[in-house]
Amino acid sequence: MGQAKRRQAMAGKDGEGTCNGCKLCCVIPAIPEIGKAPFDPCAKLCDVGCSIHGKGQPKTCIKFDCRYIMAHRLNLKDREFLPHPNEAGAYVSLPRDPRNVVVYIDPADPARWQGSAMPEYLRTLMRAGVGVTVIDRGFQFTLGDMSEIDAFVAVDMVAAALSKGLKPTYAPPPAADAQQGQ
Repeated sequence: MGQAKRRQAMAGKDGEGTCNGCKLCCVIPAIPEIGKAPFDPCAKLCDVGCSIHGKGQPKTCIKFDCRYIMAHRLNLKDREFLPHPNEAGAYVSLPRDPRNVVVYIDPADPARWQGSAMPEYLRTLMRAGVGVTVIDRGFQFTLGDMSEIDAFVAVDMVAAALSKGLKPTYAPPPAADAQQGQ
């Protein structure tokens, strides 16, 4: 059995616990080894995913796993309520600090996450004392309390920031941190 089939068999029904067509990690993070800027689709991205997967893929990509994949692979409690990035229009990174998570919003469809299960997932984390940072189209927002999640669901915060003349604030982490911070 090939590696892809083995992963699919281990993952459960309907691709649960797999990328299942999600390509957000090929769009949102920077991939310094090939000069890919954050929020731009990777030049190596094709209809079926990465055109170089397994053939000289950058270390940043090889080491990357989003929280959704890891929650299923390691049988973490998150797997029960963390929405798939395709459904949520966002992915949660593996945290450098377990008391904080970073949520990366799909720049091509930035409103989709607002109607998904992601806001409730973030509320659950905040109730447990976990801090939340949202990266959306180059802006970084740190949420202080539950009311800020509600504000994000109600308003396009990037549009609001741009209307006030604010500039994007997000700087990708250095390459050494890319696998954890992306």
